[in-house]
Amino acid sequence: MVMAIATTKIDTYWKGVLAALFLILLSSCSSCCQVWHFENTLGTLPTYNSSRIYLCPGCETNGLELELVRTTCGLNLYINVFGLEVPADCNDPETTQVYVSFREYSYTFPAFRFVGGQRLLIPADARDEIISWLMAGQSVYLRVGRYDGDIMPDKFGQVFERLLK
Repeated sequence: MVMAIATTKIDTYWKGVLAALFLILLSSCSSCCQVWHFENTLGTLPTYNSSRIYLCPGCETNGLELELVRTTCGLNLYINVFGLEVPADCNDPETTQVYVSFREYSYTFPAFRFVGGQRLLIPADARDEIISWLMAGQSVYLRVGRYDGDIMPDKFGQVFERLLK
């Protein structure tokens, strides 16, 4: 009798744990994965102010985050990955090759690799082209190392305009 009660409590416990894990997995792949977010940071001096928009990593982007940061020095586009570092280019350990694909064509370009290998600075010409495609309502596919994803243009234009103000 005591053994049956203990077994029932354990079964109930594990069912609860499995239900919680299922809900976490379900919510991590919801439609909120592809939402552009805006943040404005005010520094103690106006020269320290910054704004950024970012696309959180999710199911569509396979652990890849896209981030546009505007400071007094200009506009920078970063790719951030969450997990294993992105491997360095064989010929240049300070860069990593990024593959980008648009509707009509694709190419690779070197991106500066920050210490730790999980943050990449996209060069200005590739940044401008990615922005122009997203502003035109076209999706962009990015692949770097084991990470890849389709960057959807949904509401990008509205959030980008807010970044520039």
